[in-house]
Amino acid sequence: MHQSGYFMGSTELGESIRDILSYALPNRGFAAGSRAMQAPNLSYWKSNSYLTSKFTGESDALHPQWVIIDLKAEYPVSAIRIAWVSPYATAYRVEYRVGTGALDFDRGLKGEWKTFPMGQVNADKDGSYVMKLADEPVSTEYVWVLMTASSNICDDHGPDDVRNCVGYAIQDIHLGTLDSTGAFVELQTPAGPQPPTRQAGEQPSPWPISDTVSSIGPRHAAVDVNVTGSTQHTDLFFTSGITNNLQAMIPETILYGTLEDAAAEIAYIEKRGYPIYTCS
Repeated sequence: MHQSGYFMGSTELGESIRDILSYALPNRGFAAGSRAMQAPNLSYWKSNSYLTSKFTGESDALHPQWVIIDLKAEYPVSAIRIAWVSPYATAYRVEYRVGTGALDFDRGLKGEWKTFPMGQVNADKDGSYVMKLADEPVSTEYVWVLMTASSNICDDHGPDDVRNCVGYAIQDIHLGTLDSTGAFVELQTPAGPQPPTRQAGEQPSPWPISDTVSSIGPRHAAVDVNVTGSTQHTDLFFTSGITNNLQAMIPETILYGTLEDAAAEIAYIEKRGYPIYTCS
């Protein structure tokens, strides 16, 4: 049966399960393939609710959430337009990267982040609006929106589940500059993925701009089911012989799933009597 909302598996035992349906997470906000518009544009992003004070018991400022916009090359930036939806950020700052390698964790990060001269924001409003970042454009390859406080206003899924009411949500982001009248001029950059093959002498097309986010909201709906594939169930893993009847280490998707589902999976495994590593 298709599930909607925040998934939690059943702990009830029945026939051994081979495969289960997999679901895409529609709130991830990553750009996939070529963008419809030639500018930085999220398709929608919601941060993970479990990283908020409601679940951590700590200030949201200790677990800031963020979006990094990778322009793939340096461009002049002096303004940003963010379309906030509930729950939106009431405190955030916008920074730019000096140097390269902002996302090259394997080779070590080089450079530093600097806040735009007008990049510190404390605002209690949602909707789309333009924010001036600097009097003169700053040339940069990466822009970082770092969020530290939330409105805690529920999204359109309703207040019955607190996870709909905490964290941050963004419909889209656009970078650019301001013209002489103060109007926002959207940044125009090359878009489109690399073609798989090129004719002799043909220059490669630039890769599309990409967005990287700190976490992903795990809510999904029936329409997000992956009809072309499935995921191996725990029963198949333990009964396949791959463990040689030895203890296995089972990862739990705490940050990209739900706490209840992680607990349910462990309870199910224990009921089945499968050998797993436990910490005391």
